[in-house]
Amino acid sequence: MESKPPLLIWLMVASMKIFGVNEFAVRFPSAISGIATTFILLKFCNSYFQNIKIGLVSALVLITCIGFVGEHVGRTGDYDALLVLWIVIYSLSYFSYLHSDIPKKRSLYLVLTTIALVLAVLTKSIAGLMFLPGLLIYTAWRRKLRKILLARETYLAATFFILVVSSYYILRNYSNPGYIKAVLQIEVTGRYLSSLENHKGEFIFYLNALFNSKFIPWIYFLPACFILTQMSAKAKLKELSLFVSLQIICYLLIISSAQTKLPWYDAPLYPMMSLLIGLGVAEFLQSIANYYSISNKNLKIAFLALMIIALFSLPYLDMLYLKIYRHQGMIYDWSKKNDPQLMYGSYFKQLQQEQPTLKKFYVANNDEYNAHLLFYTKKYNHFNNNEINVLPAKHSFRQGDIVVSCDPEVKQYLEHKYKLNLLHTNGFCQTNSIEL
Repeated sequence: MESKPPLLIWLMVASMKIFGVNEFAVRFPSAISGIATTFILLKFCNSYFQNIKIGLVSALVLITCIGFVGEHVGRTGDYDALLVLWIVIYSLSYFSYLHSDIPKKRSLYLVLTTIALVLAVLTKSIAGLMFLPGLLIYTAWRRKLRKILLARETYLAATFFILVVSSYYILRNYSNPGYIKAVLQIEVTGRYLSSLENHKGEFIFYLNALFNSKFIPWIYFLPACFILTQMSAKAKLKELSLFVSLQIICYLLIISSAQTKLPWYDAPLYPMMSLLIGLGVAEFLQSIANYYSISNKNLKIAFLALMIIALFSLPYLDMLYLKIYRHQGMIYDWSKKNDPQLMYGSYFKQLQQEQPTLKKFYVANNDEYNAHLLFYTKKYNHFNNNEINVLPAKHSFRQGDIVVSCDPEVKQYLEHKYKLNLLHTNGFCQTNSIEL
């Protein structure tokens, strides 16, 4: 049973109603979420500091971050980009709520916090709540915890959150009996207390990923940016730096302590780390401008622009290099970097182009759920008049059946059980005719 709530699925359906049933429509909500997250960082910093430099640097860091722009977040039709959007909104709204002295603005920030928190849960269940410990610790650090707990508006927000979220889960459980139990087993017991589907890793699994590729070179800037911002005389800068750092540390500890480790679980870290680097780099550049006594406004803007261009040229070129090589199909080493089960879409397309008369065939699959395979099977059956059927590898195929598989273990099983006549191959994917 699928444990995740349906918000992203609803958005995908709406997107397909507009753009048709294709990859673009499926990925569009995630792409828009990634873009929106970037603009929110820019808007928030410009509003809070009345200065665009911090937001600009933060946004540039985020869009040159492979962990955020890459697979399973910004580039693909998965839950994480949308989840990150809501987490960023409710985190920054809550920070603004704590630091605002204007009643109307405080009410607006609390409403935004509550709505974004509800949408985060409706996107990816319990994962939407994982930034709350950091918010709680920061509130206690600011000595505002008692005030928040005694505020009437807090209980109104909590009541709204509980009513909306519980209503969804109760109705879903009524429609699919056992749903709530499945959510607790999968999201709590399955992911945190035990390793789901054998996705294991060491405690430093995510830290290693940040240093290996996903946040290079920016990961090396983080400690210096934190120290620089905490040494600043600007109170607003210090407070936001501390807030962001607590979110990073708390969330990293939570996902690192969980037994289930998956590469994309660190996605919510990237906007927060980008914001911390934006704070530090902007402060550093401003200090240099002040040190050299650049008083002319136009000259100062030109100096800061040149420094930003110099700082981001190499990361941008690295992202461009990555995009070009992915487009040319030169970067994928499927045996090491990617799951062969995600090759069916491109392989079906190649079969369609190179063997257009091959319309009817079977896909021998293992027992695992493969949303990627199911999507492309339905797409090619509906739009290209194919007759593709997905069957278990242990199915008894008959003489002359055409069988496709990209799974190495499945292919090995078929080779052991049948005599195969190879019709087409590309990478790990093969098309064979069954010979008895």
